[in-house]
Amino acid sequence: MKQLLTILLLTITYSGLTAEEIKKDYLSYIWVKYSINKFWSKYSETQGTVQANASKLNEEGFKLYKAKKDADAIKKFEAAIDALPNGEIYYNYANSLSNVKRYEDAIKAYEISLKLDPPRPELALYNIACAYSLMNKPDNAYKHLASAVERGYNAFEFIKKDSDMANLRKQPDWETKLKSIKAKANYDELALNGMITEEGPRQPEYFYLCKSGVALTVGGYQIDCEGKGFDRGKWRLVNGDVKIEFSEVCSPEYVATATEKKKTESEPMFEGQCPVGKPKFVSCKKNNAKEYYSNRNFAREEVRAMLVPTAGGDYPTMSFEKFKNGKEPKQCNPDFKVKDLKDYIVE
Repeated sequence: MKQLLTILLLTITYSGLTAEEIKKDYLSYIWVKYSINKFWSKYSETQGTVQANASKLNEEGFKLYKAKKDADAIKKFEAAIDALPNGEIYYNYANSLSNVKRYEDAIKAYEISLKLDPPRPELALYNIACAYSLMNKPDNAYKHLASAVERGYNAFEFIKKDSDMANLRKQPDWETKLKSIKAKANYDELALNGMITEEGPRQPEYFYLCKSGVALTVGGYQIDCEGKGFDRGKWRLVNGDVKIEFSEVCSPEYVATATEKKKTESEPMFEGQCPVGKPKFVSCKKNNAKEYYSNRNFAREEVRAMLVPTAGGDYPTMSFEKFKNGKEPKQCNPDFKVKDLKDYIVE
């Protein structure tokens, strides 16, 4: 589902570009985006068949890769890409390109894989570091090794014997660099007990990460409108990513007068506008946590940037602060029940 959503988000319009002008190039992200957009731009009964074929070709290529028949594997992966590119196919494609010593091409393929949301992004980043090490480019190798560790790569004993990392281990600053990379990547759930603020186009959104594992969010019209409200669910730390899934919506209903309803019909509401009428208490409503639109994933690099901010910052729209005096909102209690209007207010 996550990969499908990522693909759907790439369905953008290429102003002024035609199919003829975007030349086929397996190592061009522009061409890849165009291919995906073309596939999803209009409904077809054959889309499911095409997806299944891409998966089948990818599996066949992976078997050839495991059998160390990388030249044949590359052809299979390219056929899979022709059908429908995705992060997993490009990750496997990059591995075979690296095995035939096409290191620069492998790096490009890994980078495309990362943009298409592969199952294990930390492995793609580690393999980029390996490619740069094999090319004897230590600065680039260190940079991507740090990114891999920040995304959750922690096989440090393997790094010490991985033949791909031999050139990097020869560097005089190897031990110092590795120690620094490991130290900067470490944080746990306790360090994240607090509130993330993410700025939006109109209103910020606030994510409360409670010690109990409960997660709350307040955003949009919930911030300024009478009655307010919040969404509640759970959060967890997975390979350095903060994953939040919301299972219930706790917001009032709004009771409008006949006059207010008539005015609304003649003047449609715009996004972010407060609901018309007076708030009325209702119980929280359950929702499908796996599919809820408010679900959020903060990637490890985003979390690190919030915990250890730098001047300007890589993610200026995000910030993190601990709860004042360690006091959490009452809604953090897993047993808390909303009983009246004032319970909708998170503070």
